[in-house]
Amino acid sequence: MLSAMQHCVPTGCYELLASDNDFRLALNDYLHCTNTHLQTNLNFASVQEILSLIELVFDMFREIGLSMHYNVYMSVRSKQDPKFDSAEGWNTCVFSKLPSLQCIRVDTRITLHNMYAKWLQCLWLITHIHEVEHQRAGARSFGGVQQEHAELYRKSALFVLQSLQDFYAHVMRANMRANMRANMCVNECKRDHTRDTQKHTEKK
Repeated sequence: MLSAMQHCVPTGCYELLASDNDFRLALNDYLHCTNTHLQTNLNFASVQEILSLIELVFDMFREIGLSMHYNVYMSVRSKQDPKFDSAEGWNTCVFSKLPSLQCIRVDTRITLHNMYAKWLQCLWLITHIHEVEHQRAGARSFGGVQQEHAELYRKSALFVLQSLQDFYAHVMRANMRANMRANMCVNECKRDHTRDTQKHTEKK
């Protein structure tokens, strides 16, 4: 899916996420809007474009009927802190549609199985880079993003994008199987109709 979406966004998004150093430079540019080196000389995309790509994927999910994924994204993006509490008792994971005693609460309406805990944390982190770095900047004497923090953002973005790609591929395979079964049923009905028509004609 991501390769199919390269016509929508600069291909530099993928190159940028593959490079520790370039991503860190772009991240500083995104946070401070002073470094244009990447855009003018290396023609890399920006961190903003990577985040826009992620939003674009969730928008696409909503358009193809997977609105719950979009709702989760919007809920996480609007959440002020990265803490996701355990949901008490039996709850239904909005992704799998299965009940479980091991769910976490995204908001008052949305619960997910705790297997998605890392995914939620990564999604929250990359959608709150500005806020997190603003707080970190207040606790240190220089404004640059530390390497370990930049690497955490980079890996989080990669993890989220990869999970979206895997999920999309799963949905497309399921749709293809469903379409194949539907086509088989239609063809079988057509054969039955043709056979019945022939028998009726022969009786005449």
